[in-house]
Amino acid sequence: MCCWITPHLGYKLFGDVQYSTFVLPIFCISILFFVLVFYGLHKSIESYGLAQICDFLNLKKITFKNFLISTGIFLSAIVLTMLVNMLFVHILNGKIFPPVQMLVGVYRPNNTIKALIVVGLVFGGVFEELFWRGYWIKRQVARYGKNAWIINAVLWSISHIIAYNPIKIIFIAFSFSFISNRYRTSTITVVFHSIINIFVGLRLITAYS
Repeated sequence: MCCWITPHLGYKLFGDVQYSTFVLPIFCISILFFVLVFYGLHKSIESYGLAQICDFLNLKKITFKNFLISTGIFLSAIVLTMLVNMLFVHILNGKIFPPVQMLVGVYRPNNTIKALIVVGLVFGGVFEELFWRGYWIKRQVARYGKNAWIINAVLWSISHIIAYNPIKIIFIAFSFSFISNRYRTSTITVVFHSIINIFVGLRLITAYS
């Protein structure tokens, strides 16, 4: 996520991406964070066992039927998101958040950095899902009731406000939170979120090429 957020922050704060002095250090910090999280998961599995950790993070099996239904919900959310994005592009003309094209030509990362951007986005999506739809949504529903998944979706959208207008991703948020709450698993949303981030990463590095 930092790979996507930091160029926008650089653009807003400096009128430029300032890749060498702004983006790259935060990206390196993100990689360090991932390493520390993996180390923590490794130690937790050693201490508590894989089954207990999977249950804690809501990583459970899903039937093929539920997978197909979830895929249909996810694809519908993608179509709605594309329509909303078109609305923002044509009516607001990118005035709220600068589109990727505005960052083109500022920096041309080499292939290693491009690969790290994609990998970082994929793992970022995995960790997001394990927290939002794995750990937190169960506790929100337990405290606020069966419709608390809506709160989860809205908060997740707002958490992306630096990189996106939350309205532009609200349908994806609703689909992820609904699927996770309906089928009591974060497994499928981890997969869907990773797929989205792969395309976001490819779009980002293409813009920088």
